[in-house]
This record gives sequence, structure tokens and C-alpha cells, in this order.
Amino acid sequence: MPTTQRNRQNHQSKEKSDPNMDNHAGVINESALKLISDPSFIVDENRLITWSNTQFLDAYHLTQDPVDAKMTCEEACGTHLCGTKNCPVSKSQRIGKPVNAEVIRSNGDDRVDYFRSRAVPIQGYDALTLVTLSDITEKKTIEARLHQLETDLNVIPTPIMEIDTTFSITYMNPAGASVVGMTPEEVEGKKCYDLFKTPHCKTEKCVCARAMKIDNVVTDQTIARPAEGVIVPIKYTGAPIKDAKGNIKGALEYILDVTDEVRQKQAADEKIENLNTIPTPIMAIDTDYTVTFMNPAGASVVGMTPDEVEGKKCYDLFKTPHCQTEKCACARAMTSDSVITDQTIARPAEGVIVPIKYTGSPIKDAKGNIKGALEYILDVTDEVRQKQAADEKIENLNTIPTPIMAIDTDYTVTFMNPAGASVVGMTPDEVEGKKCYDLFKTPHCQTEKCACARAMKSDSVVTDQTIARPAEGVIVPIKYTGAPIKDAKGNIKGALEYVLDVTEEMQQRQTANEKIDNLNAIPTPIMAIDTEYTVTYMNPAGASVLGTTPDEVTGKKCFDLFKTPHCQTERCACAQAMKTDRVVSEETIARPAEGVIMPIKYTGAPIKDAKGNIKGALEFVMDITEEAKQRQDANEKIENLNAIPTPIHAVDTQHNITYINPAGAAIAHTTVEEAIGRKCYDLFATKRCRTDQCGVKRAMQMDSTINDQTVANIMGRKIHVKATSVSIKDAKGNIKGGLEYLVDVTQEAKVEMLISSASEEVGSLVLDTGAKMDQGVSAMDEMIKSLENEVSLLDTSAATVHTMLASAEEMVKLAQNASEVTNQVAKDADSGKKAGTEAGKKLQSINDSMQANNEMVANLVAQLEKISGFVDIIKEIASQTNLLAFNAAIEAARAGDAGRGFAVVADEVRKLAENSSKSAVDISNIVKQVENESRDTISAMKDGMKMLKEGGDVINTALEAMDQISSEISNVADCAQNLKTNADGLSEKGRDVMKDIEKVAISSKTNTNSSHDVKSTISETVQVLSRLMDSSKALEEAVSNR
Repeated sequence: MPTTQRNRQNHQSKEKSDPNMDNHAGVINESALKLISDPSFIVDENRLITWSNTQFLDAYHLTQDPVDAKMTCEEACGTHLCGTKNCPVSKSQRIGKPVNAEVIRSNGDDRVDYFRSRAVPIQGYDALTLVTLSDITEKKTIEARLHQLETDLNVIPTPIMEIDTTFSITYMNPAGASVVGMTPEEVEGKKCYDLFKTPHCKTEKCVCARAMKIDNVVTDQTIARPAEGVIVPIKYTGAPIKDAKGNIKGALEYILDVTDEVRQKQAADEKIENLNTIPTPIMAIDTDYTVTFMNPAGASVVGMTPDEVEGKKCYDLFKTPHCQTEKCACARAMTSDSVITDQTIARPAEGVIVPIKYTGSPIKDAKGNIKGALEYILDVTDEVRQKQAADEKIENLNTIPTPIMAIDTDYTVTFMNPAGASVVGMTPDEVEGKKCYDLFKTPHCQTEKCACARAMKSDSVVTDQTIARPAEGVIVPIKYTGAPIKDAKGNIKGALEYVLDVTEEMQQRQTANEKIDNLNAIPTPIMAIDTEYTVTYMNPAGASVLGTTPDEVTGKKCFDLFKTPHCQTERCACAQAMKTDRVVSEETIARPAEGVIMPIKYTGAPIKDAKGNIKGALEFVMDITEEAKQRQDANEKIENLNAIPTPIHAVDTQHNITYINPAGAAIAHTTVEEAIGRKCYDLFATKRCRTDQCGVKRAMQMDSTINDQTVANIMGRKIHVKATSVSIKDAKGNIKGGLEYLVDVTQEAKVEMLISSASEEVGSLVLDTGAKMDQGVSAMDEMIKSLENEVSLLDTSAATVHTMLASAEEMVKLAQNASEVTNQVAKDADSGKKAGTEAGKKLQSINDSMQANNEMVANLVAQLEKISGFVDIIKEIASQTNLLAFNAAIEAARAGDAGRGFAVVADEVRKLAENSSKSAVDISNIVKQVENESRDTISAMKDGMKMLKEGGDVINTALEAMDQISSEISNVADCAQNLKTNADGLSEKGRDVMKDIEKVAISSKTNTNSSHDVKSTISETVQVLSRLMDSSKALEEAVSNR
């Protein structure tokens, strides 16, 4: 049997048999003592307990009978009054009357119990006192809560009131009283329907009436008229109030102003709809951790749908180390009725570990009972890196060069950054605990002007200007801002002050005033209006457009002055600016005067007061009459830009195409829309793509123009292109991409190959011709030698004939000698004939060789004429390119800053066209020079051929003369026997022979001279061919270097 139960039974038995009780029975009936239901005991004059009931043992958890243990009442049930003069037992015995007192007893486990102690002296026994203890702990707890509740109700900013069953107000919080323009004391006793005057008042619709009638909480909506002309849409709730016996004695009414609720509800519906689109997991659970809602993002993490996860346990889905432990944020949120955030890892799927930061927030029902929790989950994989960066930023906070400090409500500094501490000549640690007004000593300090004092008083940010004296003799003009600092419960506990040295600001203000004066000198209309569109300012330029002065237009409506189609409509830029709190630009026409129509571009910007509330708009008006005309012209030229047949495209720094003209898309066999966003190297696939030689890459790296020539591979087709690349910059001058201008030079490449081939052919032809000419020179040398030999022989023959004629009379005598001489002459004649024949053959070979050279040079001239045709094509291409570059430059100029990149490209294209044209002219000149020299060569060769022909004729004549000589010598031989008889005839024939020999000698000498001329001509031809060879090489180099 437990000790307490055994003691209780022993104690009961003692109550029956205790002799002391028998002694007291004369006065105190034992049965009457047993009727006492509260813990009770009797003490003597020494405070020893002489009797106690079982309720006393149970209430104070006594393990032994206090009577047996001879315990005093202080030992058995000590309270905070024991041993003091206010002890009810001591006081009752002292005054001899019953004494009531509330006593507190500590249980030793941080719990306190409250009792109402009643000490009653027992009549007839002066030394005995009956003490009865009633436990009022629960009552005290309720009273404390009610007191706290009343305190809380008085700070609630929403009207709350209590009424009795006759609708008389028994309580109203300050918020409710202020709505009706009274104090809480003034409204007590008044009828609620006389104060709020709702359509529900004094009808069955009244929620308080319905709440008292059905004993339930009732909520409804209506409108209240708490003051004359004031109508407030409200949502109000009535709840029955009961007395201790449970009888309804009135109602509690809670009122909410729902003026904005309709708009908010619509916005809330949109937000609820958007909730499901939030990419971060969100779920709601009940108190058993069963999922009642999960957005699609959360469901997708666990590989299910929102419908599939409902009803499952959250800890079975995410499997975090916190699940089903005291660390669970949702469990702690539901236990502490607060928002709890923590970090852990989730395992939503096998092998998947996700670091998360999750927040649990309690969900309550309409009565305020926690019915679950809302959990918001964030993937914080990157948070570690971000935290490191955040720590660096926090460290940088102390490097801010502007003083910042925090103070408490007593103006004691709790924080100051190094910049602020340095101003007062201390360290941050030294200033903590000091008064801010002892440090900065401003005229505002310890006055109502102090911005921090006003910030803490008005719960708002306050900015003001004053001067500070942080050190002796130092005066600093400052602009400082005070902002309230609150604790977790929202109570203001201090202020944060941000101080700016405005020494320079004073100078700037003077400059600003000068600029304001300049504003009036701006020739473009500028005006300011209020929210009613009343003009509050207009510069002279604007007033002059209206034919008035700035003072005369002030106070007028802007729409009565400019009369645009936008005026008094939603399209008005000023109206849009004031509504959306942003700068808005529009175009329209104004009619500032009768019969005057002016196209304008105008800009509206919101004007705000010191608190940030929009109080009007500033309008800037520009006459765009000329701009409208220019825009039409510009649109036509922009249209022409896309018609340029040369590919142009722009890329970002990742080589993604951001713009391409139709020509560029066409060459890549795609459309403009399909090309946008693709990589340029996927479209054009040149040899330099994706290498350090890429022109666009080099242009972006070096911020310069890059000209290059390469081969593009587009769908298996090779296209020779000349590319010009430039960098593209943003408004801040940072390179954001590149622009590339491509020129198809496939035809030029073919021309270059043709010119190269022709040059090689010319070189080969010149070499062959040179070889032939060398052979011709050699032949001519041999022919000259033969002719010289013939001349020598003819001279010998002439001498012999002279001798023969002189010795004609002696010929008879010298017949034998004549016969020998005649034989020798015959031999010499045969030799001369043979030499002449050989010279004729040589001349014929030279003639044939020169004829072949003539044909080869003629072919060269024909090839050069073809090259001239190609040069004309190049010049035409250069001319067209130059024209396109000129048009592109015009369009770029019209596009302004946006066309600056195109202007650079156009200029480079123009330079390229000019260089191409110049090179074409150089090539043409070289070709013409080669052609002229070739024609001169042909002419010279023709002259040489003519001379060769004449030399052949001379040689033929010489041969004929030789034949005749041979015949005459034969006659001499035949007539040797008849010398004497034929002496006279021989003499005459000798003279004829002499004449013929002289003629042959003259012809031979002439032939020799002609041969020398032919040799000289051939040498000149070799020189011309050499120059032709050099010109051909120069042409090839010019084409290669173009």
C-alpha cells in the first residue's frame, strides 16, 4: 500500500480517536469538521497542527501526518506571509477575529499556487485557530489573462466593444471610441446602434443579436455611419459573453474596415492562382503532419502531383533529419505559435540530397486555434557561397565613410561605425554607452526638433538639417535621418541615425538655383501641373507658344491650353505618370491657338512631396514637325538597309546572332527569324571560326576594326568572302558584341586565279619566246659570218676579174693559168652558192620562229584584253560597293547612336571599295602597259620579219648571181680554148661580170647590215619580253596584295 494512502487512513482513524479531538468536541462538532470540503487544519498558539483533513494532505502532498510529526503550519504549507505580521493565523489570534488573506505558495518546480486563507479563532479555545485554504490559482490565472487581454484589446487598432443584452455598451477600446469621435469612458452606457448606425442595427441581421440568440459566433458585412457624411464598409463579428453560470449576458463585437477588401480580394485571388506557379515548394500540414496542400513545385520535387501527395505524411516525403523530432520547424511553430526557420537536408528521392532552408508558420482556424502549419522550402545549395559574400559585405559596412549610429530611447549610443567614431575622435567601442547629444552637440539635440526623437515618437523616418560641433572649434553642416528601431514585438526601442556632411551641398544648392534660372532660358516648353491638371509652373518658352506669360497660365488647366487628343483621356502621359509612378513619353498633336496644329512629343514625370506622395507631374514638350518628316524619310532608308544585297550580321559576346539582314540570311539558306539566336559559326562555318583568328573575336578583344579574307562553308558550298568586323558597345561603353560585314569575293578569287594563270602563261610564253629569240640571234650571227665570208669572196672575185680584164691580152699566153684560176673561181662560186643557200635557210628559220613568236604575243594580247574585262568587272563591283557604303553611312547617320556600329562598317566598306577600285585601276594600267609593249613587240617582230624577207630576197639574188657566175666561169672554161678568138667577147663579159659582182657585193653588204638590224631588233624584242615578264609578275603581285 502506498505511503500517502496509508498515512491518509491512519490520519482518518486518528480523526476518530484523537484525544485532542475529544477535548475539542465540546465546541467543534467532529461531523461538522468533516463537512469542510476545502483543505483545512487547526493550529495551537505555537502554530503546531493539531488536526487536519485529508483534503489538506492531498493538496500539499504530505507523506506523513503533520499531527504525528508535530509540524507547524509554516512547515506543512508555508506561504509568502508566514512569519510576518500579515500572516492570517497570527493576525486572527492577535485580534481574535476571522481574517481572510490571499497567500502564495511555491511548489519548488517553478510553479506558484494561489490560495485564499481564512483563519477563524475557535471560540472557547483561545489558543486554537481553524485555517481553511481555498485554491484560487485558476482564478488568479484567469484574472491575469483577462487583465492582459484587456491591455491587448486597448492597443488593438481595430474597434472592439462589449454590449449587454439591451445593446448598451459596457466596454469599448480606444480604437473603437476614436472612430465615433469619443473616449472609451464617454461611450460606456450608450446604445451601440446610436453610435454606428448600420442597416443591421435593431434588426434580425445584427450579428450581436444573432450571436446572443443562437449562442454562437456570427460574422457579417454591412456599412457603418459613425459620423455625419462618413460611410465605412465593415466586416463585424459578434460573439456571446456569458456569466459564471453560463448565462448569456451580452456580446463582444469585433469590427474591421473592409474598404480595401474588395480590391484586395481580387488581388488575393490572382496571388493564390500565382501561388501554384511559384517554383519553390510550399505545403500545408495538419497537426498530425498530414499534407493538406502542396504546390506543383513541391510535388514535382517528390515526383508526384499535388493530388497524389495530399493525405500523405510530410516526413515520408522529404525525410529530413529534423522530421519527427523536436527540431522540426513546423512542430516548433505549432507549439510556440510563431514562425520558425531552420536549415537541414532533404532526401525527396533515392540518392538525392538537397540542402534546404525551410520555414514553418502556424495555421489557425477562425477561432485562433492552431490547426496545422505552412511550410516554405528553399534550396540553399548556393547559400554557403552567398553567406561568405554576405560576411564580406557586412565587413564592408564598417568601411562606409558616412557616420551611422544606433541609439536607445534614452539617446544612449548602442552602435557607431568607424566613420562616425572618427568624426568625434574616438573608436566605436569608446562611443558605446555615451549620449549622442554629448558627442555631436547640434542645436536640435535635446529638443523637439531632434529627428531621432521625432522618428521614435511618430514611428516614421524623419530627415532634417542642422550643424554639428563634434570637436572644439569644428562646425559641420549636416543632413541627418532618424528611423525608428523596433524589437520583435514591434515596440520602438531606439532609433538609427544616418549623418551626411552637406558642406558641399550648400555650394551645390547655389549652383542648383543658377540651373533653375537656366531652366527658364530653355527654348522648349516645360510645365508642372498638380493632380487636378492645374498648371503650377510654365517656363517662358511654353507660355510663348500659347501667346501669353508664365504668370498668366499659372492656375489654368493644361488641357484648356494645349488641347491635344490625349487630354482628359487615359492616354495622357502625365496621367499615366502620376498613376504608375514612372516616366511616360507619348506623341500627339497640340492646338495651342486657333488654326495652329503642332505635332509634339511630350514626356510626363511624377512629382512627389517630401513624404514620397505624388502631388503632380512635370511635362516636357518638343515640337517634332521636322522629326515627323525625317521619320518618314528614315523609315524608307531603313527599309532600304534591309534591301542591301551584302550580308550584315551582329552577334553578342557568346557569338549568338542578334541581328542579320535578309541578304545575310539568304546566303546562309535560312530566314532572319530562324537565324536570330543561332551561333554565327554554325551558319557560316569559316576556317577561322571558333579560333583566335576569328575576326569578330579579335574585334571585341582589341576594340578595333578587323579586315580579313577567308572561305565560308555553307551547306557544302565554299564561298570566298572578305569580312570586316567591328565591336559593338552599350551605352556605358562596354563591349557587348560585334558586327560583321561580309562581301562575296568568289568572282574576284576566280579573277585572281585567272590572272595568276595568265601570268604564268605569259611567263612561260616569254621564256619560250626568249629561247626562240636566242636561237634567232645565234642564227643571225651565223648568217652574218656567212655574208661576211661571201663579201670577202666577192672582193676576191672582183680582184680576179680586174686582173683577168687587165690581162685579157695575155690570157692566151696564160690559158693554162686562166684555166686553173677559172677552176678555183668555180669552186669559190659553188662555196658562195652553198653559203647563200644556207643563209636563206637560216633566214627562213628565223622568219618561222618570229612568226610563232608573233602569234604567241598576239595570244598574250588577247589574254590581256580578257584581264581588262575582269578589271572592269572589279571596278564595277567596287563602284556598287562604294554606293552601298554611302547609302549605309546615310542610314547609320539617321539612326543616331543605334547606327554608330553600322557607320563604322559602312566607312570600312567604303575604304575597301576605294582600295579595290584603286587596285583595279593599277591592274588596268599595268595590263594596258603590257598590252602596249606587246603590240610594240608585235610591230617590231613584223618589221624584223619584213627585213628577214628582204634579206632572203637579197640572198636569192646573190644565189642567182652565183649561178650566173658559175655559168660564166663554165663559159670561160669552154672558151679557154677559143681564148684568142673570143678575147674581145671575154673582155666585154668580164666587164658585165664585174658589174654583177659589184652588185652582189653591194647586196651582200646591204644584207649584212640588215642582218645586224634584225639582230638588234631581236635583242630589243628580248628586252621587251623581259619587261613583259616583269609586268606580268607585277600584275600577279598587285592582284595577290589587293
